Amino acid sequence: MSTKPAAGHIAALETRSISELNFMMRDAHERLYEVRTGSPEHRLAKAAIEEITRSLWARLN
Repeated sequence: MSTKPAAGHIAALETRSISELNFMMRDAHERLYEVRTGSPEHRLAKAAIEEITRSLWARLN
């Protein structure tokens, strides 16, 4: 299981490049599949994916 922090990522999405956001999205998906469904880590990875997605969509619109 990965121990990479997601909370710090979410706090600073607006300052990240699209390339960084893509890397963070890939990392969040890896964490999502590494942990048990329904665990706090799983919920955190899902939340990170949702926030990164919102940030990417906001840049495209």
